[in-house]
Amino acid sequence: MSMEWILLGTGAADWQKPRENGEYRGYTSALLDSHILLDCTEHSLRKMQELGIEWAQVTDLFFTHSHDDHCDVEAVQAIAEARQKVHGSPLRIYGEGSWIQTLFAPEESCWQVSRLSAYEEVSCGDYRLLPLAANHRTERETEIALSYLVRRGGHAVLYALDGAWMLNKTWQVLRKTTIDAWIVDCTIGDGHEGDYRIFEHNSLPMVRAMANTLMAKTPYGPPVLKQGAPIILNHLAKTLHPCQEELEQRLQPPFVVARDGMRFRIG
Repeated sequence: MSMEWILLGTGAADWQKPRENGEYRGYTSALLDSHILLDCTEHSLRKMQELGIEWAQVTDLFFTHSHDDHCDVEAVQAIAEARQKVHGSPLRIYGEGSWIQTLFAPEESCWQVSRLSAYEEVSCGDYRLLPLAANHRTERETEIALSYLVRRGGHAVLYALDGAWMLNKTWQVLRKTTIDAWIVDCTIGDGHEGDYRIFEHNSLPMVRAMANTLMAKTPYGPPVLKQGAPIILNHLAKTLHPCQEELEQRLQPPFVVARDGMRFRIG
């Protein structure tokens, strides 16, 4: 079984308006097989419209965390109402248990809310999503930001936005598996040594360091990243990276620079 991914948005929170050259990134979100949405903002809705994807197609919505550039209640309401109108069924919403029901009241008829716990897998049709704790802080003191190990059949993709480095407990889970692609927070580019944001976001040197280990055989077993697996750099800050073309020229495979509307298939 294959997975088809669409990266609806690929920018960090500082993308308030386009660059002078017209380049623009929406806030990060992704669509899996046209019906599983990872994070949701107004940018997600606009990009789906541009791509001819009906909002009502979305059956399930998984949140990484509660920051405004990942979670927009009004945008979610629009998707849920569209689904209710067209299909007569609620949008299924998933988020970390400490906060999700504070924003999405479980009694609303247009959605169904499920509380997630890190390291407890959930099923979504043919998919299994394992929430993994991420190194990222929100204003909610008890919230645990999440990455997702997304599996279908014999394939796996790690969706890791937002977060810095990789927490040890998360590594202990990942070292026992192999993944076909890594979609990774790369908020900070090269040449920003000393930037304070490394304590909750990755820099490009940090991603390279982790990639070397994920692609290497360790005492625990074979490499976590399969040979040739793409490392897709995402959540790119406008103020901390050059333009798309320049960044692509600087990098070689397996590194791939995400762009809004990017599609790729695994399997």
